[in-house]
Amino acid sequence: WAEVLFDPERSEPLLGISGPYNGKLYAYGGFGQFQTSTDGGKTWQRVTHEALGDKHLNAMTQLTDGTLVMVGERGLMATSCDAGMSWMALPEIYAGSYFGALALKDNGLLVYGMRGNAYVTQDRHTWTQSALPEPVSMFGGTVDDDGQLVLVGENGSVLRSADGGQHFSIAVGGARQRLATVLPIEGDGWLVGGEGGIAVKRPSSKGEAS
Repeated sequence: WAEVLFDPERSEPLLGISGPYNGKLYAYGGFGQFQTSTDGGKTWQRVTHEALGDKHLNAMTQLTDGTLVMVGERGLMATSCDAGMSWMALPEIYAGSYFGALALKDNGLLVYGMRGNAYVTQDRHTWTQSALPEPVSMFGGTVDDDGQLVLVGENGSVLRSADGGQHFSIAVGGARQRLATVLPIEGDGWLVGGEGGIAVKRPSSKGEAS
């Protein structure tokens, strides 16, 4: 790998930030852009890795054993066991883009992205494709306080899984504007953000927003 100083004039967009994990922050984005900070974001250093290449890096998470997972375009999944100093690409299980990754209990992992493609694993060797009710792209996810998994995306969809990501059902749907991010709130509901701004979504018995 090679290390370079952060250049604010570069045109590649940043698409996400993760951490701090053990005091280290990570920023990532277009064309393999990957930066780290060990001083709370005051200064950044750009690092390049062969395993990440020039693909868009869309999301990163940390598993319960400390392993970092990066996902991105063209089926990219990669792991790091040394705080991002080196990365190893995982075997491709889907050729499209991943937009997010959720760390699950017992070192599990859910990755999700284009056209309703989501996959869950406990060992990063054996993967099971999640059953989603419709083939819409999912852009954000979270884990509720009760352990249920939630994904948000196209058509204002809020999908929920009570079986560790094996199956998802529609909790909220029927909107035109896409959702990009989601956080759990007190009670049965979520704070979501997307094309329509920020809103609170709560499920009803019919899966409609209340």
